[in-house]
Amino acid sequence: SYSVGNFEEAIDFYRKAIENSSSKQAVFFQFRIAECFQEAFRLDEAIQEYLKVSYFYPQNKSLCAKALLRIAQIYEDREDIQSAKSIYQKILQMDVQEAKYAKERLDLLGLQ
Repeated sequence: SYSVGNFEEAIDFYRKAIENSSSKQAVFFQFRIAECFQEAFRLDEAIQEYLKVSYFYPQNKSLCAKALLRIAQIYEDREDIQSAKSIYQKILQMDVQEAKYAKERLDLLGLQ
């Protein structure tokens, strides 16, 4: 967990790191930015930052799927089941291990 100052410093650090790294490295920094927002309970911002992982770095399918799973979980926690469903369906269309979990969640939520 971060104190407010450390949180902002961490975000700044990761944003600078993205500017100075290859996209192979940058995707991990982008994921960390999203995690920082999530850990600070700034969930709308976390969702936006996790979405950037899948938009800007689609070549890293595994991390994209993890980012989408985090978004779906935030939606589930908010009881926004329709939004969670659309994210899980997006994961199902990807060729990733996480698709199995997404299908399980859809089944559990009665959304297939």
